[in-house]
Amino acid sequence: MMLDDNLNLLFEFWIPFISDSRDADPRIFLALTCLAIIYFSGVWIIPLLKKNLDPASLFSLIPMTGMMTAILFSLLIFVLAEWINRPLNYSFIFWGMLIFSIVTTFVLSFRNRQGASGSTRSLVFLAGLLLTFLIMRLPFIHGLIFPPYSDSVEHYQIIRDLSHPQLPQLALYKLARFESRYYHMGFHAFTAALVALTGSSIEQVMLVLGQILQALIPLSLFLPLKAITKSNIAGLTTVLLAGLCWRMPGFASNWGKYPALTSLAILPLLPSFLWFASQPENSRIRKYLFILSLAGGLSTTLAHTRGLVLLVTAMGCWWLSGKIIHARRLWKYIIIALLISLTIYIASKFFSENSMSFIFAPYVRDGYIPALLILLLFPFGFKTYPRPVLWALLFLLFVLVSAGTPLPSAFDRFGYQFLLDRPFTQTMLFLPLAILGGIGFAGLSEMIKPKPFHTLFKWAFPLIAALGLYYSLLYFELSQSSCCQLAGADDIAAFDWIENNLSDSAAILIAGNHTPTRTFGVDGGAWITSITGYKTIMRSNKTPFNALVILEELCAEGVTHIYAGGTAARFPVEQISSQPEWYKLLYEKPGSYVYRLVGCR
Repeated sequence: MMLDDNLNLLFEFWIPFISDSRDADPRIFLALTCLAIIYFSGVWIIPLLKKNLDPASLFSLIPMTGMMTAILFSLLIFVLAEWINRPLNYSFIFWGMLIFSIVTTFVLSFRNRQGASGSTRSLVFLAGLLLTFLIMRLPFIHGLIFPPYSDSVEHYQIIRDLSHPQLPQLALYKLARFESRYYHMGFHAFTAALVALTGSSIEQVMLVLGQILQALIPLSLFLPLKAITKSNIAGLTTVLLAGLCWRMPGFASNWGKYPALTSLAILPLLPSFLWFASQPENSRIRKYLFILSLAGGLSTTLAHTRGLVLLVTAMGCWWLSGKIIHARRLWKYIIIALLISLTIYIASKFFSENSMSFIFAPYVRDGYIPALLILLLFPFGFKTYPRPVLWALLFLLFVLVSAGTPLPSAFDRFGYQFLLDRPFTQTMLFLPLAILGGIGFAGLSEMIKPKPFHTLFKWAFPLIAALGLYYSLLYFELSQSSCCQLAGADDIAAFDWIENNLSDSAAILIAGNHTPTRTFGVDGGAWITSITGYKTIMRSNKTPFNALVILEELCAEGVTHIYAGGTAARFPVEQISSQPEWYKLLYEKPGSYVYRLVGCR
């Protein structure tokens, strides 16, 4: 059933694009434009590193460098716009930057034609995987009008405020309060720049950018794996596992985790540049690589603050893995046995707690076959590449400890209860698992000594990729989940009606939910202020509207209207309609209702 649904979605989304572009979803062209901007923004790295990197590694590095460039450059010009309190000509600035990047690249390339040799086959495989990921991920947006989940509302408001600093601010977070109310400004500036460049709406750029990131995240893992292991098979298998074999990170688009996805897509930049800087053959450009390392770490952190935690963890685990590997044999194996035992123990504790077990659900319940293969390949990887395998194990252990250990109460005011919150942990857990699998598969390949079998093993990758694609189509939905869609066509119609029929002084009550760290909307009402500009007041979706005390409180707060959307968490419209002397129904569709308070005295 899942396979049929996924194939139907793929055909429905892509056949019009293939047969007649006039009938295709225009957001396909928007996605291709955004991807081209990302690649063009990063081509300037080619002259610097083409002597040291093969074509496949450069193909993996360029989009990461492009996103780093766009994040740092866009944030800089938005800070300038905030300072002068007027929008800048972003399109002119960015097209100028892109042209400069392209011209510089070709000039330097012409002066330095010598490049690193490498397998064209690996580049073809990598490009094929990227194309496969794009084909599979973009249909997620089919039928979506707004990005899913309540986080997307905040993202929209911040991007709108960055683009129009002269207008009244919608979001709580803004650059003027950078030091006290910071919220992933790197991602928001990057997206606002793409909005200015493409001329598209904010919500549509957010939708397509999220899926582009889903395609680029696995691709970014090829470079560090190839650099550390010198194995194309390790890099390609890691990319394949990360892109096709688990529900995550794909499902994270349902949660509007766009800053986290941006951070994960450029996370390998800092360790990769540091690795290149440590190699003797790069001594002449070492200072440039250190600068790029800092820029990569800064852009990763600006995209999502927890990216800094992952970077510090990755570097710390790499240093510690080196110490363990070079320890005396007896102590080395004792420590490794303890680490494996501790990881198994913590994982079992997670499984025994309902509040924590969901972290492993996409990797064990739904992705048990790849997880089992990783366990079987672990010995081969450890024998051939012991330090990278030990690093991945240490990294996995730290991630689990960070997700299960509460922070001191002093961090509550920042909204942080754990060093790595549980949704973020669930989203990024594919990283160490895919790396373990990729290295294990490469280790098995290296241990097959007879040349005919070894060559056949390398060329078996297309078959393995095809099996991975089939597994993904069979078990993981490509469409958006109904859990997280707040607004639909009926909400859009209601927003138009509100703009045409309500006075500017109207205050609309919308449904929300409260947690210890945040308050968020639960239906299309969450988008009213962003789209229409009308003032909204949020209350719990479980508000008892048949209680007189509630009516009196609403009247005292100045509420003039009530909005109920089409989700299961909306206000109880049956209960509201049962009190016609208090609330009058003005507008009704299956997925949207507008009431006016008529019971106030």
